[in-house]
Amino acid sequence: MSYSHRDLEVWQLGMDLVESVYQITAEFPTDERYGLTSQMRRASVSIPSNISEGWGRHSNANLANFLRIARGSHSEMDTLIELARRLNLVSKNDFDRLSEQMAILGRKMYSFLQHIEKTVVREERKPYDQEQLSPELVAALATFEP
Repeated sequence: MSYSHRDLEVWQLGMDLVESVYQITAEFPTDERYGLTSQMRRASVSIPSNISEGWGRHSNANLANFLRIARGSHSEMDTLIELARRLNLVSKNDFDRLSEQMAILGRKMYSFLQHIEKTVVREERKPYDQEQLSPELVAALATFEP
């Protein structure tokens, strides 16, 4: 069992992706500094950041939720990399390298999320109109004054 988010392979791969994105976007034109450069950097940073935040909450349910958010950022990165390719801002070698990193990271995050989701216990909830509040809570609410 990992003791830190730094031990997670998906976090390490995410950090590698961030490094690659920063190196590649450093070569983008200066007029893209607040456009595609910023967007790509923020989306890439979001991936390992959400993995570590989910890990730090010490709950598999929270970890699964933050892994889903990281996967959303991963999908965003896929679009941004494709846009950079279409705008001829990245070389074929850089595009291929980022695409390979993205593919590996995507598969690993998906597998990790599947594993974590198997351990999450889901509460069975009653329909909204059938939920019952505990008598203690009802009594406390009756005497509550803001």
